[in-house]
Amino acid sequence: GSSTKDWLDAGRLEALREVVASISLTETSAKTRAHKACVEQLERIARQQFGPRFTVMPFGGTANGFGTMDGDLDVVLFCIDSLEQPAWQSQRTLRELERRLRLTENFYVKEAILQARVPILKLRFQEELEVDISAHNITPLKNTALLRAYASLHPIVVEVGVYVKQWAKKKGVSGAPQRCLSSYAWLILVIFYMQTDEDIQLPVLQTEEFGVDGSWHGTKPPFTCTLDLSTALQGFFAFYSQEFRWESDVASIRVGQRKKFNEDNVLFRNLRRCRTNIFIEDPFIMGRNLGDVVNSLAATRQALREGLEEIKTGQIPPFMRSRQTYYSSDLAQYHRHLGGGGMHQTLLAWRTSQMPTAPGGAKGMPGPGLHP
Repeated sequence: GSSTKDWLDAGRLEALREVVASISLTETSAKTRAHKACVEQLERIARQQFGPRFTVMPFGGTANGFGTMDGDLDVVLFCIDSLEQPAWQSQRTLRELERRLRLTENFYVKEAILQARVPILKLRFQEELEVDISAHNITPLKNTALLRAYASLHPIVVEVGVYVKQWAKKKGVSGAPQRCLSSYAWLILVIFYMQTDEDIQLPVLQTEEFGVDGSWHGTKPPFTCTLDLSTALQGFFAFYSQEFRWESDVASIRVGQRKKFNEDNVLFRNLRRCRTNIFIEDPFIMGRNLGDVVNSLAATRQALREGLEEIKTGQIPPFMRSRQTYYSSDLAQYHRHLGGGGMHQTLLAWRTSQMPTAPGGAKGMPGPGLHP
């Protein structure tokens, strides 16, 4: 009956939220404290070495509001008096910093990659935290501030973003070195879907309100969302597997509306076409197409179709789970006992401490290691 369906739906939603909570980087986590300690120590060393006008700022997942527990720390060292510096200056700064860090106890220099487009030092902090540090590379600070502003609008933005980011990584369809969309591109896709969905209508934030140092000079627009996480995720996967026209539509959070790419479109006159015909606009560098790293779209589209089926049927992939959740086939037996039709094929994740009471007051059947 409907009460059984409601119970199952509530269980699915609880399972999804538990998964997102277990993989999210929170302000109070030990990893966040380690991030802060690392940034403070790097800044202290940098100021001793280069002067008091130098600073160290985190960017990416650590600072944009969409961080996950398995993410590394990305930071940039720069001088607040001279933000723009040539590549050779970045290499020179990092060489000097490398020599200084080799004298410290808390930092181990794993590798210096100084000939890359963005030179970096790969470090390990206190024998456990992986850190990439670049110098005078301030471009990501704007991107980070923009994502952080979107994350601040409503918890649903963060929940969908964190789930999709982790899902894409575990599915093997995320990561520029693997010729897949970057985590940044996936978050752009999440925000664009939320802007264009008529049941969400996420506001469009103006890119000119963000400073080169990562500051936001705008005001937070009012926004509420009544959709739950399960419905919003289903909408995301349905949008990109069924509605979005990959070969012609442009995902642009600067515009925030469904628009097609063509050479004459004044909105996208600088956007470069890439060989796979994916159009994901960088909101700050408008000629940059974030889809240009992708070798083939086939794997991404197939993954999106699978993602939709997973959310629709409540089959959260095992790779999304943390050790706090479980995946019990005994619950499937219980659904069959309730007469839930095809629902007995569904495996649900639950929090042990919050197993809901089934219609009629019966508790869920215990599985291995489970005590109702």
